Amino acid sequence: MLPDTYLKDFLYGLEALSSLYPDQGKVIASHGVVAALDDDEAFEVLLRLVGPDAPTFADELWELISRFLNSRRAEELFGGPEGIGRTHLNTVRRPRYIPPSTRPVIPQ
Repeated sequence: MLPDTYLKDFLYGLEALSSLYPDQGKVIASHGVVAALDDDEAFEVLLRLVGPDAPTFADELWELISRFLNSRRAEELFGGPEGIGRTHLNTVRRPRYIPPSTRPVIPQ
């Protein structure tokens, strides 16, 4: 994913979601502010989309915001376009523990 593409995708997703739910279009569009929030504040926005009081578009908006935050985090962690694509958030470059090639003998 190229830098800033995730932001364009997020804003385009908000537009598409607004067209699916035209009555709540302004409320959906107001979630564009998530792009300027840090992760903790964005998490509070996500929490408002859960529970019995959640709006009808909550699942789609949750997915959209989550993808945006994951992409932004990948950009922060792995840098520009040369880092993106070569690594993934869930991959581990090196194992944290490498067992010894031979098992130790434990005296009894």
